[in-house]
Amino acid sequence: MPIRHCCYRQFDGGVTVIAAHCGTRSGFSESDYLDTFVRMALEHERFYGDSSALNLPTRWHAYEPILNDPRVRQKIIHGSDWPVLPIPPLGRLGGDKTFELLDESNWLKRDILIKEALGLDETDLCRGATILRIDQRDSFMLESSVRS
Repeated sequence: MPIRHCCYRQFDGGVTVIAAHCGTRSGFSESDYLDTFVRMALEHERFYGDSSALNLPTRWHAYEPILNDPRVRQKIIHGSDWPVLPIPPLGRLGGDKTFELLDESNWLKRDILIKEALGLDETDLCRGATILRIDQRDSFMLESSVRS
């Protein structure tokens, strides 16, 4: 059953749905649902996608539609997919920035630094706290511990 149809009842009931990895594939030979994610994010107020594991070569392509459409960007919730090793997208950041980011040994911090280098900001990275109704002070303490 296509993802689009299985979620309609949940949307009608006011449920918030978060699509893992924005529907992107894990392997190059797997199906990719990024286009479906983008369409559903635009169609449904309470449909979001997490940015976990987008810093992998099989998922780098997701940054273009996410960053280029402010409506889609507002539907992104930060996720790291730790302990998956974040790899900066060389083609988008260039060699110098890529190698600078690879020098960061804290994988959680590296994930955030890569996303910031690509143009995501604090609003994008903290949106999940609002959506999930987490006290912003708790969110700040978590973010501070990752950034140190």
